[in-house]
Amino acid sequence: MRDHSQAQWQAVCQRAGLVAVPEFAWNLRLEFGPWIRRIQTPELRVAALRELLDGASAEIRQAFRIEDDHTFTVPAAILSARPVWLQDRLVSRLRLCHENLRPEGCSEQLGHCPSGPANVWL
Repeated sequence: MRDHSQAQWQAVCQRAGLVAVPEFAWNLRLEFGPWIRRIQTPELRVAALRELLDGASAEIRQAFRIEDDHTFTVPAAILSARPVWLQDRLVSRLRLCHENLRPEGCSEQLGHCPSGPANVWL
């Protein structure tokens, strides 16, 4: 699945009892020609896309960095999802580390258990 904003993905995860945690975000530049060929866009749709991009407001043109050849940039992100109960435990563990109430094995420098967050207080 794709083509959802980060907020939409977080809402989907929340409805499923998960917490979506943003791991990495970037801007993805899509060259128009190669993009429409790769996704096999029918010519009528290509014309409609060009028309939409040509008619975009200055605000939209700037936000999506629309170029003269219709190349544009979209925000992209990788999110990980974990059960709410695990996220709550991770937050509690990090709070203890922050408050210098570190449980044994907690690294002040790393702020988490060296064996990995999935093994925290399970």
